[in-house]
Amino acid sequence: CNRLDSVDRHHTNMALWNGWEWATPKTYVRRGRTLPEHLDLSKPAKYIFNIAAIGGNHIWIDKHITSSIWISDTAANMFLSEGLTGLRLGESKADTV
Repeated sequence: CNRLDSVDRHHTNMALWNGWEWATPKTYVRRGRTLPEHLDLSKPAKYIFNIAAIGGNHIWIDKHITSSIWISDTAANMFLSEGLTGLRLGESKADTV
């Protein structure tokens, strides 16, 4: 698999906790940190992925999101069209720039 730094730091509404893990703004504040000025607690937390950082990769792990394997819509549709079993695909609330 590909290990990428794929979240766009300028557009996401998440905060990078200690330089290694993305956290929601509410979690960041709950952990006792001052929220960076560009983040807004009133907006829903959302990953925004950077297409340039992802490049031509269709399956990857983001080095700052340890709980997920990310796949493109293209890869997901290919898996489904082949009738593969044992998959549990879920849509994320992520966008791209």
